[in-house]
Amino acid sequence: HKYIRVRPIGRGAMGECKLVHSTEDQRLYVVKEVDLENVSEEQYAAAFNEVDVLSTLDHPNIIKYAESFCQKKSGKPSKLF
Repeated sequence: HKYIRVRPIGRGAMGECKLVHSTEDQRLYVVKEVDLENVSEEQYAAAFNEVDVLSTLDHPNIIKYAESFCQKKSGKPSKLF
């Protein structure tokens, strides 16, 4: 695994944030895990739109976006990280 969970940080309406340790570069990151299995089409689209927006932001007061990836179940993304 590329990331090892360290501890939970917080929970919101769409998911949970966790502090993780990268096995590749030994750095700490925050991962937001969004469950996509029981969401409306609008919420599904909003989750991927959030990834697009975060990937374009570059500001000293905003945590820098590193990457996103999906976990699939039955061929369809079930979790977004």
